[in-house]
Amino acid sequence: GDEVSYNQAVIATKKGDYETALNLYQSSKLNTFNWALCKYLNYFNTKNADVFDATLGILNKIEDQSDAKSAYLKAILGARKQDRDLLFNNLKVAVEKDASLGAYAAKDIEFAQYAQEEEFKNIAK
Repeated sequence: GDEVSYNQAVIATKKGDYETALNLYQSSKLNTFNWALCKYLNYFNTKNADVFDATLGILNKIEDQSDAKSAYLKAILGARKQDRDLLFNNLKVAVEKDASLGAYAAKDIEFAQYAQEEEFKNIAK
């Protein structure tokens, strides 16, 4: 069933077999952070910038929109898309939900181009 496909997708993601994982996530019909993360990680194989919007689409369908990890991934997508509102709004939510993400973001290469900005420094402490 859906759960079996989902579990197999998680295993394939951990092995770095993103194409297989993406097919399994899709067949599971479960919109989850793991599916969105796999979609994002597959960008590094495909270099297709449409992946950012597709990842955001999956994240926006997740039932629990209060998850810190999902907000953090949305912030990364904001940085990649150079969408300051998406970046800062979601990074703020992520840090409010999990304070440890602030220190992590301060060192995260995904945010390097924003690291010297006051708005970023105020969030990523």
